Amino acid sequence: MTIIFPDTGDPVPLAAINQLKATATGTTVTLTWSPITSPCSLWYEIYANSVLVGITTSASSAVPNLAAGTSYALTVNAIDSCADSSGSNGSVTVSIPK
Repeated sequence: MTIIFPDTGDPVPLAAINQLKATATGTTVTLTWSPITSPCSLWYEIYANSVLVGITTSASSAVPNLAAGTSYALTVNAIDSCADSSGSNGSVTVSIPK
């Protein structure tokens, strides 16, 4: 007997993150980007210098408590429950003043 499971994956890969913008206020940076659509549950991972610093389901996020006098390369990656990942169209660099 053979059991065959239907393919439940997402047939459409996720687009890359576009229009990533950053606004710094003190030691907090607010990021915004163009939202991505997916038929599966979707969330965004936020990275500062390649370290995961947050997860959100909206197309914006605040990254608080950054170190003064430090530069950060900020990137966003979308992932969904169908095991798709968007990748990023680059990063935005922000310098937090002393």
